[in-house]
Amino acid sequence: MTNPSDFLMQMVIVLGSISVHEFAHAKSADMAGDMTPRLYGRVTLNPTRHFEPTGLFMIFFSSLVGFGFGWGKPVPIDPRRMRSPRWDSVLVTAWGPFSNLLIALGAALLLRLAPFAAQGFVANFLLLTIIINLTLAFFNLIPLFPLDGSWILQGLLPERLGVQLSQWNRRYGAMVLLTCLLVLPLVGLPVIRWVLMPPVMQAFRILVG
Repeated sequence: MTNPSDFLMQMVIVLGSISVHEFAHAKSADMAGDMTPRLYGRVTLNPTRHFEPTGLFMIFFSSLVGFGFGWGKPVPIDPRRMRSPRWDSVLVTAWGPFSNLLIALGAALLLRLAPFAAQGFVANFLLLTIIINLTLAFFNLIPLFPLDGSWILQGLLPERLGVQLSQWNRRYGAMVLLTCLLVLPLVGLPVIRWVLMPPVMQAFRILVG
């Protein structure tokens, strides 16, 4: 069981970071000409607009038992309303993980440059902010549906390959992802951890030194 104060700190960071992630999707779509997120009230940093009960419950429950897993409410977009439907939709999707990288960078700069942030509670908060946001960024870049990486890769590939990837991902992507997250670790194969830890730790070393 996680220490209560650490758990509270983790929840504040996770809920805030996912809210920024979803806001980044919504704001970039709004700026690209798609008013759909605005119509659904998603162009806001208010956390209550970016979560649905099941994803929120999974965040709390999985964090309590020692592994973090959950999700925010997907931002509705309509690429047909964007000025450049294909490339704007790729950028809108990429802004989610990119916003988490920016949060990690901001926390690292504060940790390095502000004397008051170099120790104690503030240092722990900033270090955890960096780790969580790097993990969110790289996790969301995994090219399995419904993660952002699947939409980004689909948009970057030649149209025919993108369509084939989309069809495969819609049939099998979520099943493969859940198997990697929930089943394989039970038999000693933490595939997601193996995929995530190298880039997360390398980026952490670069940011923190």
